[in-house]
Amino acid sequence: MTIKKIIMIGLFGSLLNSPLFVFANTDTEQGQRDSPVAPILAVTPEWTEAFLIRTHSPLLDDHVNDKVMSFYFFGRHGERTLIGLERVRGEAYHQYLTLLVFENQTLLGFYRHIHSFPTEIMPSGDVRFPRDYNTKPVFNMMSDAFPTLCQGEFMPCIPWMASD
Repeated sequence: MTIKKIIMIGLFGSLLNSPLFVFANTDTEQGQRDSPVAPILAVTPEWTEAFLIRTHSPLLDDHVNDKVMSFYFFGRHGERTLIGLERVRGEAYHQYLTLLVFENQTLLGFYRHIHSFPTEIMPSGDVRFPRDYNTKPVFNMMSDAFPTLCQGEFMPCIPWMASD
Protein backbone atom coordinates (compact mmCIF):
# COMPACT_ATOMS: atom_id res chain seq x y z
CA MET A 1 0.00 0.00 0.00
CA THR A 2 1.32 3.45 -0.82
CA ILE A 3 0.67 6.78 0.79
CA LYS A 4 -0.04 9.68 -1.58
CA LYS A 5 1.26 13.17 -0.79
CA ILE A 6 0.93 13.39 2.96
CA ILE A 7 2.54 16.51 4.34
CA MET A 8 2.80 17.08 8.05
CA ILE A 9 3.99 20.26 9.64
CA GLY A 10 5.52 19.94 13.08
CA LEU A 11 6.73 22.57 15.48
CA PHE A 12 10.09 21.86 17.07
CA GLY A 13 11.25 23.97 19.99
CA SER A 14 10.31 27.55 20.72
CA LEU A 15 8.75 29.72 18.03
CA LEU A 16 11.41 32.29 18.80
CA ASN A 17 14.36 30.03 18.14
CA SER A 18 13.44 27.20 15.81
CA PRO A 19 11.88 26.91 12.39
CA LEU A 20 8.99 24.73 11.36
CA PHE A 21 9.98 21.72 9.31
CA VAL A 22 7.93 20.01 6.65
CA PHE A 23 8.06 16.24 6.41
CA ALA A 24 6.79 14.70 3.24
CA ASN A 25 5.92 11.10 2.50
CA THR A 26 5.06 10.92 -1.18
CA ASP A 27 4.26 7.62 -2.88
CA THR A 28 6.39 5.60 -0.47
CA GLU A 29 5.74 2.17 0.90
CA GLN A 30 3.92 2.20 4.21
CA GLY A 31 6.29 1.86 7.10
CA GLN A 32 9.12 3.87 5.57
CA ARG A 33 10.24 6.91 7.54
CA ASP A 34 9.48 10.41 6.32
CA SER A 35 12.42 12.63 5.51
CA PRO A 36 12.66 16.38 5.99
CA VAL A 37 12.36 18.40 2.81
CA ALA A 38 12.46 22.22 2.83
CA PRO A 39 12.19 24.10 6.13
CA ILE A 40 9.33 26.55 6.51
CA LEU A 41 10.64 29.27 8.75
CA ALA A 42 8.15 30.33 11.37
CA VAL A 43 7.62 34.08 11.25
CA THR A 44 5.02 34.72 13.93
CA PRO A 45 4.11 37.82 15.93
CA GLU A 46 6.21 36.47 18.83
CA TRP A 47 9.17 35.74 16.58
CA THR A 48 8.87 39.20 14.97
CA GLU A 49 8.98 40.94 18.34
CA ALA A 50 12.10 38.98 19.35
CA PHE A 51 13.67 39.68 15.93
CA LEU A 52 13.08 43.44 16.19
CA ILE A 53 14.52 43.50 19.72
CA ARG A 54 17.54 41.38 18.71
CA THR A 55 18.30 43.57 15.67
CA HIS A 56 17.76 46.85 17.57
CA SER A 57 15.21 47.90 14.99
CA PRO A 58 14.28 51.59 14.80
CA LEU A 59 10.67 50.37 14.65
CA LEU A 60 10.95 49.79 18.40
CA ASP A 61 12.62 53.12 19.20
CA ASP A 62 11.26 54.40 22.46
CA HIS A 63 9.48 57.70 22.41
CA VAL A 64 8.01 59.59 25.34
CA ASN A 65 4.60 58.06 26.12
CA ASP A 66 4.98 55.60 23.22
CA LYS A 67 4.83 51.82 23.48
CA VAL A 68 4.29 48.70 21.41
CA MET A 69 0.84 47.25 22.03
CA SER A 70 0.49 44.28 19.67
CA PHE A 71 1.90 42.31 16.77
CA TYR A 72 -0.48 40.76 14.21
CA PHE A 73 -0.10 37.87 11.76
CA PHE A 74 -1.90 38.57 8.47
CA GLY A 75 -0.77 35.51 6.57
CA ARG A 76 1.79 33.95 4.27
CA HIS A 77 2.10 33.83 0.53
CA GLY A 78 4.89 31.59 -0.73
CA GLU A 79 7.91 32.22 1.46
CA ARG A 80 6.71 35.70 2.47
CA THR A 81 4.89 36.66 5.65
CA LEU A 82 2.89 39.79 6.43
CA ILE A 83 3.07 41.04 10.05
CA GLY A 84 1.49 44.12 11.66
CA LEU A 85 2.93 46.19 14.51
CA GLU A 86 0.66 48.45 16.58
CA ARG A 87 2.11 51.23 18.74
CA VAL A 88 0.24 53.77 20.83
CA ARG A 89 1.37 57.22 21.90
CA GLY A 90 0.25 59.79 24.44
CA GLU A 91 -2.59 59.96 26.89
CA ALA A 92 -5.12 59.53 24.07
CA TYR A 93 -3.34 56.34 22.90
CA HIS A 94 -3.08 57.50 19.28
CA GLN A 95 -2.43 54.43 17.11
CA TYR A 96 0.56 54.03 14.82
CA LEU A 97 0.39 50.99 12.56
CA THR A 98 3.30 49.42 10.68
CA LEU A 99 3.13 46.62 8.12
CA LEU A 100 6.22 44.40 7.76
CA VAL A 101 7.04 41.96 4.95
CA PHE A 102 9.43 39.06 5.61
CA GLU A 103 10.90 36.58 3.15
CA ASN A 104 11.60 33.50 5.23
CA GLN A 105 13.17 35.18 8.27
CA THR A 106 14.61 38.19 6.42
CA LEU A 107 12.84 41.53 6.78
CA LEU A 108 12.38 42.88 3.25
CA GLY A 109 10.94 46.18 4.44
CA PHE A 110 7.89 47.88 5.85
CA TYR A 111 5.22 50.55 5.55
CA ARG A 112 5.40 52.75 8.67
CA HIS A 113 2.40 54.69 10.05
CA ILE A 114 -0.23 53.28 7.71
CA HIS A 115 -3.90 54.17 8.23
CA SER A 116 -5.39 50.67 8.36
CA PHE A 117 -4.23 47.08 8.52
CA PRO A 118 -5.14 44.78 5.61
CA THR A 119 -8.08 42.41 5.61
CA GLU A 120 -6.57 39.58 3.55
CA ILE A 121 -3.94 38.31 1.19
CA MET A 122 -5.52 37.19 -2.08
CA PRO A 123 -4.44 33.92 -3.79
CA SER A 124 -2.62 36.14 -6.33
CA GLY A 125 -0.53 37.66 -3.52
CA ASP A 126 -2.31 41.02 -3.67
CA VAL A 127 -2.93 42.53 -0.24
CA ARG A 128 -6.50 43.74 0.27
CA PHE A 129 -7.50 46.55 2.66
CA PRO A 130 -10.92 47.55 4.03
CA ARG A 131 -13.21 49.32 1.55
CA ASP A 132 -12.52 52.89 2.78
CA TYR A 133 -8.78 52.19 2.71
CA ASN A 134 -8.45 50.79 -0.80
CA THR A 135 -4.99 51.27 -2.18
CA LYS A 136 -4.13 52.23 -5.74
CA PRO A 137 -2.13 50.43 -6.75
CA VAL A 138 -2.43 47.55 -4.29
CA PHE A 139 0.80 45.85 -3.48
CA ASN A 140 1.62 42.23 -4.12
CA MET A 141 3.43 40.10 -1.54
CA MET A 142 5.60 38.48 -4.22
CA SER A 143 6.67 41.72 -5.90
CA ASP A 144 10.31 42.72 -6.20
CA ALA A 145 9.32 46.39 -5.88
CA PHE A 146 6.72 47.72 -3.44
CA PRO A 147 4.79 50.87 -4.45
CA THR A 148 3.95 53.84 -2.28
CA LEU A 149 0.85 52.88 -0.28
CA CYS A 150 -2.06 55.30 -0.70
CA GLN A 151 -5.05 54.47 1.46
CA GLY A 152 -8.18 56.12 0.12
CA GLU A 153 -8.75 59.74 1.10
CA PHE A 154 -6.08 59.58 3.78
CA MET A 155 -2.94 61.55 3.13
CA PRO A 156 -0.07 61.42 2.90
CA CYS A 157 0.72 58.25 0.99
CA ILE A 158 3.15 55.95 2.79
CA PRO A 159 6.48 55.09 1.15
CA TRP A 160 7.94 51.58 1.22
CA MET A 161 10.99 51.44 3.46
CA ALA A 162 13.33 48.71 2.23
CA SER A 163 15.38 46.98 4.89
CA ASP A 164 19.10 47.55 4.79
